Amino acid sequence: MDQNEALKIIELIGKFKLSNEQKNILKEGIAHPTLVNACAGSGKTTIFMLTIIYNALIGNSRPHDVLGITFSKKAQLDMRERYNEYIKRVQILGINISDWGSPSFFTFHAFFYKLLRFYMPQYKTVSVLPSEYKHYITYFKLPNKSKELTNSESLKQIFEVKSQLVNRMLSSNGLDPNYNSTAIQDYLAMVEKKELSVEELISLVSDQYLNKGWVENYIYALKEYSSLKERNQQIDFEDMQKLLYVALNDERLQSKIKGAMMRRWNVIVIDEFQDINALQWALMNRIFSEKSFEQLMVIGDDDQSIYSFRGSSPDFIQKFSTFVNYSVTFNLSTNYRTGGNILDSVIPVITKNTLRLEKSLKAFNKGGKVYKIESKEGNHGDEFFEKMLKNLANSPNESSAILVRYNKDKPVIADVLAYKDVYLDVGSSSNILQNDKVYDVFMGLIKAFYYDDFILLANYANRIGFGKYAKKLKSVVRYRRINTITDYVNWVIGTNDDDVADDSDLEVIRCHRKFEKMKHKKEKDLSKYLREVDLITNLYFQCMTKIYHVYSSERVETIKNYLYKLTKKFSEFEELEESQDRNLRLLSAIVNNGNNLTDTKQPSIKLDTLHESKGLEWDNVYLYGLTDSDLTDDLMAISKAFPADTTFEEFYTLFNYSDLEDLMDYGSFDSMAYVLGALLGISPNACEMYFEDVYKLDDLQPSDRLKIIQSLSTEGMLSKMVEENTQLRTAMRMFYAEIMAHSKFVEDERRLLYVGMTRAKKKLYIDYYVGKASPLLDEIKYPNSFQN
Repeated sequence: MDQNEALKIIELIGKFKLSNEQKNILKEGIAHPTLVNACAGSGKTTIFMLTIIYNALIGNSRPHDVLGITFSKKAQLDMRERYNEYIKRVQILGINISDWGSPSFFTFHAFFYKLLRFYMPQYKTVSVLPSEYKHYITYFKLPNKSKELTNSESLKQIFEVKSQLVNRMLSSNGLDPNYNSTAIQDYLAMVEKKELSVEELISLVSDQYLNKGWVENYIYALKEYSSLKERNQQIDFEDMQKLLYVALNDERLQSKIKGAMMRRWNVIVIDEFQDINALQWALMNRIFSEKSFEQLMVIGDDDQSIYSFRGSSPDFIQKFSTFVNYSVTFNLSTNYRTGGNILDSVIPVITKNTLRLEKSLKAFNKGGKVYKIESKEGNHGDEFFEKMLKNLANSPNESSAILVRYNKDKPVIADVLAYKDVYLDVGSSSNILQNDKVYDVFMGLIKAFYYDDFILLANYANRIGFGKYAKKLKSVVRYRRINTITDYVNWVIGTNDDDVADDSDLEVIRCHRKFEKMKHKKEKDLSKYLREVDLITNLYFQCMTKIYHVYSSERVETIKNYLYKLTKKFSEFEELEESQDRNLRLLSAIVNNGNNLTDTKQPSIKLDTLHESKGLEWDNVYLYGLTDSDLTDDLMAISKAFPADTTFEEFYTLFNYSDLEDLMDYGSFDSMAYVLGALLGISPNACEMYFEDVYKLDDLQPSDRLKIIQSLSTEGMLSKMVEENTQLRTAMRMFYAEIMAHSKFVEDERRLLYVGMTRAKKKLYIDYYVGKASPLLDEIKYPNSFQN
């Protein structure tokens, strides 16, 4: 069949008219290594499936010879369903497909697992742990038991650090440094050492846990987990990729697999290529030969690369032409999903990114509305949710989604809407406010003091005075049979023994007296009760957020602020408690039953994070809670001064004294001390101590400050020093890497906002928290007629 006839059939089965961009991809897509640079809503999966069928129609390749690889099970199933749908339409047209066969669709994990079991006999009987370390959580007996954290909380911290090290390829197992890593080599040069300890390795991703007991727990947990997996012939997803990569160091095995792959599949297609990480790309190069890569097609959108926290990087799609010889690039620049006004509003945001492939963005559909809903402290979200509910009522047959930046906002949103008789499927019981640990601390202590319940107070005592105080109160419950807080306070006061009363008791006495006074006055503002509990738990939450990092400070503030707002609406604690129990009961029923409530008509609305929304679409999207908690004006200023595409040579050539002053104003940087020390001629080991608490230039001795000004202000002086001084060059490289990490974070956040906004087909509502809104929301081009 000739190309023109095949294109006509493709339009018949696709049920749309092909654009020139789509025709070019179909005609040339597998003639060379190909990158399809496809914008949001451009039909990436559709063009993949139609490419398979088009090449079968013209006799280039059979579907049987095509391998498609993607990242999620959902995407793999979507490929299969889409392909089968098109094949049925081909058969209706009377085309003989008896010798076509079917393409192979895999996730990366499934594909690597298949190879591991087939070519490495020792792994044929191993099974994969989907829940990873949590499968063995009861087996871990940490040598240094924390008085503040549960065993599961401690293990969560440990394995998060381990995953960061593995995903960034700083270590293969979280314990042994990867000395081929540039980051590690730079660090060793800076501190003038040849080897890294485990403590130093951990410090490359986090300096939050560096105490002897925590590191001992870390080493124990990783070794114990490895031993448990080995004994039970199990591996996790990280192991799967690592084991295959190590096995393929054997050149004979590598050659054998490359030959087998070339004989089995002629065409290789990687979907969502922007999500690939360094290890996965390295494995693809060890599995497939250069000959196989001659018919490699990768499809993706660097503007939607949003999983850097998992180790994925847009570098691979942006630099594809340097990784694969003789590759060609085709663009899909038309968004068939998002209304034109919505797309026009986000184009000024995404095009500010400096690290992106050039492509025009245009909408196929006209129209679309963007609403900017402003609110201030005290009434944040009120008008936003009112407008949302009004739109839901007016558009009952349209699909809708609330998108948030972090999971912390989900429980609050679900509770807000529950009071308006809208019950969301939050997906998991952990996303129900009443199951949240932060919520539980505040509400549990209010309840204890309100009802004068000493036994309940004892259960929450570790949130007041930590483990020591909890042990004391539980002993009082057991041996003195005290049941009320009033009796406990009287007992403590009556003993006149300093060894009995401690600081935590003084706080309990103060809080108890405040509660009793308010109850006597019949205080109707329950937020005043919350304020007292807020004071008594302040030290606990400070420790949990800033020292132990069990909770984020944003999560604590989000829940606390909501409770302040909520408690103002109730005059009786019993009423508040009853309403909260009702919300818990109904939201739990939805989660457990997997469907909406039968006794009330519920609008169709989804609650997702921006990351979860990728690949999905709705008629109406509501963006909520995008604040400046992470993305500050300081970070935006750094990104503007030093864009993410700044090279190292540009960085130190253009760097001047005012830049250093500005950066110090924005905050401290780990590598700042090394740069200043190098400029002053201080040794790397001494400079960290010298500048441990002194980052401001004004705090330096006048002579030292003058020396820095001269070296950074004299034309060409710093460049010359960097070229000649190894210590300064290494310090500047570390400083550069840290600054670039901040600039790249800003670009990551732009991509995330772009993904969220392009999920909307008809209407987009944006929550704008005046004074606290994300600076990126000011980059949006709002149509004047649709604001508020």
